[in-house]
Amino acid sequence: MMSMTLGGRWRRQLQQRLIGRESLALPLALGLCGVALVVALLVGHHQLPWARWSAVLSQPVTSLSLPELAWRMVWLPRVVVCLLAGAALGAAGALLQQTLRNPLAAPETLGMPSGALLALAVSALWGPDWLDRHDTLVAFAGAAGSALLVLAVASRQQASPLAVLLAGMVISLLASALLTLLMLGHDLALIRLMPLGAGSLAQDGWQAVQQMVWP
Repeated sequence: MMSMTLGGRWRRQLQQRLIGRESLALPLALGLCGVALVVALLVGHHQLPWARWSAVLSQPVTSLSLPELAWRMVWLPRVVVCLLAGAALGAAGALLQQTLRNPLAAPETLGMPSGALLALAVSALWGPDWLDRHDTLVAFAGAAGSALLVLAVASRQQASPLAVLLAGMVISLLASALLTLLMLGHDLALIRLMPLGAGSLAQDGWQAVQQMVWP
């Protein structure tokens, strides 16, 4: 009886500690993002003194010097996009793990990036007008379709973590192979998709940030 009481007390204490740590996770993540932002702005090719930051951000673009313009319109948007993309990927992984009750669930293990690229390639070849107007929806549909296919294949093994991982690898390789086949036959038409697969931060303004915050 005493051992059961001690065991229950120990479990309650452990749960309280875990809850306390979870409450600190969001402030800690935001603090790390702030530190990463400051460090990224203080290093690299486009360095700017602290004292000039507020002035450069508040002044009209036409009154800025070339280094200040590059810092405001090139370097700062790229840093912000990096932070937003990392936060979005982390949130997507956390939501998938909680929803599927699978610690291995992530966009990569579900084949979602490959499915999104394959959908964009198909749309670029046979529906370019649709791709120009609804590229985000096309990529989302491809990623969602790939994830559903992975879960359907893994459901035969009760969607266990290992089954999801193996099914995700198979579907991802299949989508990548189909994408490669399309690019071999239509390389010029699909050349604009290459930066999407490899990742690119090439930009000269805040359009990408605005699209990520409010598509």
